[in-house]
Amino acid sequence: MAKRPPFDPYAILAALDRQRVAYVAIGSFARVVRGAEELPDGLDIVPSLQERNLKRLEEALVDLEARGVDGGPVDFERPMR
Repeated sequence: MAKRPPFDPYAILAALDRQRVAYVAIGSFARVVRGAEELPDGLDIVPSLQERNLKRLEEALVDLEARGVDGGPVDFERPMR
């Protein structure tokens, strides 16, 4: 099994910003940004659901070489389960 790269939320946010994705950060990382003293292990975002924004999000995920829970590429055309 391939080793996963270390979690880097700033690289994820930079990729989203490069593609001009509109989103809101939520969860533990958002609390850290607001000053909480915790170590998040993920980055939760809520993207705008406008079609153009979702296309930008898809491009950012390709740039990040993101994978779905099944290990395959993220596919916005396939219904989520």
